Amino acid sequence: MKLTIGKRITCGFSAILLITAAMGGFAYTRLAMITTQANSINNDSMPGLGLSSQWELQSKDQYTLLLNHILADDKAEKNGIEKQMDVVKEAISALRKEYETTIATAEDRHNFEAVAPLRLAFLQARDLALIPSRESKDKEANEIVHKQVAPAFASYLAAVHVIFEYNRVNGIQAAKEITATTTSATRVMVFGIAVSLLVGATLAFFIVRGISKTLTRIAETLGDGSNQVAGAAGQVSSSSQSLAQGASEQAASLEETTSALEEMSSMTKQTADTAHQANTLSAETKAAADQGNKAMQKMG
Repeated sequence: MKLTIGKRITCGFSAILLITAAMGGFAYTRLAMITTQANSINNDSMPGLGLSSQWELQSKDQYTLLLNHILADDKAEKNGIEKQMDVVKEAISALRKEYETTIATAEDRHNFEAVAPLRLAFLQARDLALIPSRESKDKEANEIVHKQVAPAFASYLAAVHVIFEYNRVNGIQAAKEITATTTSATRVMVFGIAVSLLVGATLAFFIVRGISKTLTRIAETLGDGSNQVAGAAGQVSSSSQSLAQGASEQAASLEETTSALEEMSSMTKQTADTAHQANTLSAETKAAADQGNKAMQKMG
């Protein structure tokens, strides 16, 4: 089936527009994925990583302050350490509340809720060790630390570290996914651009060739028409010359006829004059005859 120039151009542009639309849709989906992953890093992994890291450090400070409390000999120093413990405890409570606002998955929620009872067990064991420590009963306090506080703290700190690792791994994974998505999107876009250029060049070639053939046929048709018009013009010119020659001959004949008519008119006029003269003479002759007859009658 032969396509007109308009249909060829329409098909060509439609194909390029379809490829462009497909590339745009693909790019949009990939950008949406990258945006989601970037938001996960910015709003979940990075804040969670920072908060859980501070949580771990503050928890270690709590344990260190307990040991310093046991080692302190002065009661005033012990009171100062306990005030620091309270400050650190409030700071950790604030970190926990802030971290809870960044939770976006069920796994993260499970890890977060698993810390609460372990933290409570650690604080209870710590408070139990503070009782003999306030009275400088270091041996009894150290025994409580060794048997109760240290195991409770290890479990508590491990649970906090699980949260830290969860955010760290998620951040790394999201970064890898962003890299993979960007790489695949770049490859597909490059491939799509190459295909678009190839299709565009191919369509342009066939469209231009089709237009060229059409214009060539039109030029040939116009050339044949021009030749026919030129031939017809020659025939018209020849006919015009013949008509002009005939008109000239007719004009000459008219001149001869006019001359003959003028001669005939002159002769007719002369004849009329002669007839008039004859009539006059005839009248005169008749008048003379009448007079002669009258004279003859009188003589008789």
